[in-house]
Amino acid sequence: MASASLKSSIKMGAEIRLTTYLEETITGEVEAYDAQNDLVVIKSYVSPKCYDYHVVNLTYVTLERVNEPDPALVEANRPSIDISKARDRAAREIEKKICEAKRRANPDADRRARAVFQAVDKILKCEWMKNDIDVLDGAAVIRAPFSSDCVEGEPRTVAQVRKILSKLSSTIE
Repeated sequence: MASASLKSSIKMGAEIRLTTYLEETITGEVEAYDAQNDLVVIKSYVSPKCYDYHVVNLTYVTLERVNEPDPALVEANRPSIDISKARDRAAREIEKKICEAKRRANPDADRRARAVFQAVDKILKCEWMKNDIDVLDGAAVIRAPFSSDCVEGEPRTVAQVRKILSKLSSTIE
C-alpha cells in the first residue's frame, strides 16, 4: 500500500514511479489523480511520440518515487478553455432542447393522439399543428381520431404513416 506522505505529494504533471503487487514497474507522468477513490492515471512514454496510459488503484501498489512537477510545464500543458464560448454553446444547446420539447408537446392532445405522435415521430419528423399532426413539414397530416383512415397528403408518405399506424393500433387499443 502506498504511503500517505507520497500520496499527498501526487499532483498533475508529477513524475511518478510505482510497482504493482504483480511486480510490474510503471514510470510516467501523472495525468489525473482521484484522492477519494485512490486512483491515478499515468502517461508512460514508450517512445518520444508514443505513450501508454495506465489507470492504477494506489491501494495495490508500492510508490517508490514522486517528483514534484515543474509549475511552468504544467501550466503550458494545461488546455485553455474559453469559458464564454462554453457558456454560449451550453445556452444554444438548452435553447435547442427547449424548442424540441415545445415541438413535441401538445397539452390539449389526448392519450391516443400523443401515442400516435410519438410512434410516428420516432421514424418521421412530426410537429403539432393545433390538434393535427404534421408529418415531414406538410408531406402528410394526421387528423383526429388519429387512425390510418385519417391520413392525408403525398401518397408515399401517407403509405408510410399508415404502415406505422397499423402496427401501433394493436398496442393502443
